[in-house]
Amino acid sequence: MDEITASQAVRVLAARLPNWTIWYGRHTGHFWALLKRRPGVEALHVEARAAAELENQAAVAERWLAGAVVGQKAPPLPIGVAPIGDVLVARAPDSRPLRARPRPRRTTEAM
Repeated sequence: MDEITASQAVRVLAARLPNWTIWYGRHTGHFWALLKRRPGVEALHVEARAAAELENQAAVAERWLAGAVVGQKAPPLPIGVAPIGDVLVARAPDSRPLRARPRPRRTTEAM
């Protein structure tokens, strides 16, 4: 995505998501959003490959936060969201899952 298209998409997202700080990472090629601090609310960070995907993830995150009431058990985190320290992070899905390669077996020969 070129810088002009990305900056236009960031402006549109910022207008649609006033509770979020939005930016585009040129090196990652992903859109990023950080929920603006509110008292009693954990920091929330969202990453997506496309602007529409970021908007959807932010909406899901806000619905989840609305369901989390102080003093009660928090609802389960949405799929793809994990706490890292005091920040909830929603990562963009990888294009293909990472799989560990099987290690070749070593045979031991008697000497």
